[in-house]
Amino acid sequence: MECRVFKLDVGWGYALFHFPLEIEGLMVRKDTRTKHIQKEDYIGTFEFDMDYLNTMESDVMFHDIKGEIKYYFLYYMTVT
Repeated sequence: MECRVFKLDVGWGYALFHFPLEIEGLMVRKDTRTKHIQKEDYIGTFEFDMDYLNTMESDVMFHDIKGEIKYYFLYYMTVT
């Protein structure tokens, strides 16, 4: 699955968000958990195996207009 990856500083470490291409930027900006993500946090678009993505925490986003539920994936890294 192709995902856009963003890295967000959370103070004690980083959160890496993996958004499948079907999730639009407007959906990210409206979601309370992801609204702090900016264009500067964008790392790139990469292809990931679903088995790998399923090892991460996942959350849902709701598409207001279509009423669809979309899943995205994230994990946290601590800085040493």
